Amino acid sequence: GNLMPRDLGSVGYHGYESIFLTMAIHARADDEGVALDFYRSFNASWHTPSRYFHKYTDIGTQGLLPCSATKLYRQAEID
Repeated sequence: GNLMPRDLGSVGYHGYESIFLTMAIHARADDEGVALDFYRSFNASWHTPSRYFHKYTDIGTQGLLPCSATKLYRQAEID
């Protein structure tokens, strides 16, 4: 089958995404044959990418704010 992603066009705004990996994590994954900078390496049926990251439950919630308390929140765009 065709595994190449297709560009389906714009969703109406420009956005960026990124991931921060320490050199140690990147090197460990690379040594184990997992290229964390390539989307196919995040396929959990082929690899176990989760072992290179903390669980979301490890994040302390005391420093988090609700979306409505941030400068990026725009109710008009949500409605």
